[in-house]
Amino acid sequence: MARAILHRAAGIMPLLCVAGLSLSALAVEEDAWRWTVAPYLWAPSIGTDLAIQSPPSQSSSQQDFGDVIDKIDGVFEIHVEGQGERFGVFADYTYLSLVDGDKHPRFQTRSQLDTVLFELAAFWKPAPARLSGLDVFAGLRYIDSELEFRLTPVNPVFSPVKLAFDKSFSDLSRSLSVRTGI
Repeated sequence: MARAILHRAAGIMPLLCVAGLSLSALAVEEDAWRWTVAPYLWAPSIGTDLAIQSPPSQSSSQQDFGDVIDKIDGVFEIHVEGQGERFGVFADYTYLSLVDGDKHPRFQTRSQLDTVLFELAAFWKPAPARLSGLDVFAGLRYIDSELEFRLTPVNPVFSPVKLAFDKSFSDLSRSLSVRTGI
């Protein structure tokens, strides 16, 4: 259920992004909260470890961003932040879907990875400087990953093999952040 809601949010977030971009363009009073909506990009590398108990088999791989870019099926990322004099809140949302397949003389493979990362946090600034200095923040981080691997033999006598992994994780995050101008 939560997974379906987060995936639907991937379709709504671009609209919120466009609507929110106008918020940062508005003039604000010095004491008012300032809001920022920023779509962003990052270049991931992905590593996998796969172990099968019956029959015993293991496999590992590491893909750098140059190899990952060809496998992207969908991606969306956004950061929303509100900042007052000493306190603020932010949310980060990332949706990433990767698909890959390969054909061999006796079988073909197909794998798909769908991942949602969401973070919601509040922060405190020891010094009253906006958009610079030290931030101390704490919040909730949620990660949902679904990995499916399918091996299909060319010979119809053998049945296809499908392995699936669907897990969600959440934890409390806390950290320090230092901002500076460039």
